[in-house]
This record gives sequence, C-alpha cells and structure tokens, in this order.
Amino acid sequence: MDPVTWIMIIQMVLAAASAAKQASVQKKAAKRQAELANKQAREAWEAQEKAEKNRKDQLKKNLAKRRARMGAAGLSSTDGSAGAIIQEMRNDAAEDIYTSYNQTKNNVNASLASAQANLLEQSNAANRKLYQQAGESLGAIGGSFFDDDTTKTTSGTGSGGDKKTMSEKGEEIGGMLGGLMG
Repeated sequence: MDPVTWIMIIQMVLAAASAAKQASVQKKAAKRQAELANKQAREAWEAQEKAEKNRKDQLKKNLAKRRARMGAAGLSSTDGSAGAIIQEMRNDAAEDIYTSYNQTKNNVNASLASAQANLLEQSNAANRKLYQQAGESLGAIGGSFFDDDTTKTTSGTGSGGDKKTMSEKGEEIGGMLGGLMG
C-alpha cells in the first residue's frame, strides 16, 4: 500500500476512536441524568411519607380536640352525630392521603419514564454514530485495498454522475451498513 492509503487508514482509525470517545461521554451523561431522576424520585417519596405522617399527626390532634369539646358538652364521640363527625374527619384525611399518594406516584412515574426514554434515545444515537463511523472506516479501508491507483474512479450514484474512488465508494457502502447495524 502507498503512503496515502496508510494516512487514510490512520485518519479513519482516529475518527473511529473519537466517535467511540464521544459515545462514551454521551452515555456517561445519560447515566448521570438517570441517577438524578432516581434521586429526585426517592426525594419525592420521602417528602410524600413525611407529609403523610404530618397529616396523620394533625388528624390525631384534631380528633383529640374534637373529642374533648364533645366530652365537655356532655356528648360521647361514639354516639350519633358526634360519631359521624369523627368518622367524616377520618374519611377526609384518608382521601387526602390517597390523593396525595396518587399524585406523587404519577409524578415519579412520569419523571422516570422520561429519563428512561431520554437515556435510551441518547444511547441509541451514540451507538448509531459509532457503528456508522466504524462502517465508513472499514469500507474505506476495504475500498483502498481494491484501489491500486488513487485517481482510478468508478461511476458513482451521487448527483450529476460524480466520480468516486474505490475507497470513497467503500466508505459510502460501509457507512450505510454501519448505519443499518446501529
């Protein structure tokens, strides 16, 4: 092989290494985003649990106050309308807890689904680019083995009947195959 072919091979290898490094950086960034989404989800659940505990504590205090007032008025908290008032307070608190839980669950699920989709898309894009670069490099290298003379051309499929060297044609075919692999 002539020196031009070796230079081309070295350039292709360097381009492939650069693409691999860039893909690695993108994957690390996507992983950090996923870890951040996980951390935010944990924090949301912890806040939900804390709010639920506070609501339950407040309900206990309110029930105790209500019972004390009813007792002072000579009413039993288990009889008639007094019992209904106490039960209504419990039902309202349970409904608030249920609503808050569902809102937190939906927010966390949406956040995690978004992070997962973003991670998958970034990973796929990086892989496609890496495969395409590898295909182009391998195609160009393969084409250069068939290219005895760098001025030798084949009729290309480009616009206006462009003339392409065998290595350029190999790079184009390799790029397409690499794109299909990704």
